[in-house]
Amino acid sequence: MAVEPEATTPGPDSGGRADSGIALVTVLWFVAAMSALAVAMVGLGRDTALTSRYAVHAIEARAAMASAVELAAAALQQDRWPGSGPLLWRQGLLEVRITAVPESAKIDLNASSDELIEALAAVTVAALGRSADDGLALGHAILDWRDPPGPRRLAGATAEDYARAGRIGRPRHGPFRHVAELRSVLGMDQALFAVMEEAVTVHHGQAEPEGQNLPPLVQATIDRARGLGASAESALDSTGQTLDDSADAGTTPGFVTDPRGLYTLDIDIVHEDGPSFRQATVIWIEPPTGNRRYAVLENRSGLLPVSAGLTDEVTWPGR
Repeated sequence: MAVEPEATTPGPDSGGRADSGIALVTVLWFVAAMSALAVAMVGLGRDTALTSRYAVHAIEARAAMASAVELAAAALQQDRWPGSGPLLWRQGLLEVRITAVPESAKIDLNASSDELIEALAAVTVAALGRSADDGLALGHAILDWRDPPGPRRLAGATAEDYARAGRIGRPRHGPFRHVAELRSVLGMDQALFAVMEEAVTVHHGQAEPEGQNLPPLVQATIDRARGLGASAESALDSTGQTLDDSADAGTTPGFVTDPRGLYTLDIDIVHEDGPSFRQATVIWIEPPTGNRRYAVLENRSGLLPVSAGLTDEVTWPGR
């Protein structure tokens, strides 16, 4: 007689084992999610702390910048600039360096003759090894920018030329408001601006630069405008200028007095534990209007390379 196999039924704990497995997987997923969240929170906290620290450094740097302008203005007004180099000191974790550059020794973009502007563009372009045609085009574009509306110069640029080049800006047909406006001129690029920036101004209003020890690029421009055949390449080399704003602090030229009391203060601030800052402030010592000791005419700011450093030396006016 065949024996029927006995029917088996699930034990009372088999469903419990399945539920336990699901619960275990759920717990593991929860633990993994919490671990990922914890890692993200740690990273977010670290980023927030870093951002906050840099924000504090920026506030400290702004305060130091304001103090630097006051100190430099007092030294210039009282004719107490220390020696022939920069003004240096340490303020807490900040190292500060101020160089005063005479503004009247630069080429005024608005007051200079057409010949001087054309020579400036030619010298600047030649210093970077570019063609004479590029120099003529840049010079005429600068002149078309500042001149009243009218016919385009031979190699210049009108609003239509800017539109065809996809540029948003258009010629002002009026004076340059600040040096940085040169960036908007058709044909100007970062490398050209880096070379030309230190040689130009919009503040002294003279047809030609004045004063002693003109910057090499300015002297080369004047020589070219007078037909003396100056070498643009040697003029640029002698400035020790670089295009990445990483010039060595040791190449700072000697201090020269400006006959009109106009100076660009190049202020560098390096923090021991954070970013470094740079600001160029144009000031006018004892302006003819009002009773102010000085007037700030222009501010340009930026960042220094991370590797930049100044010095531990402390030099105060009159010492």
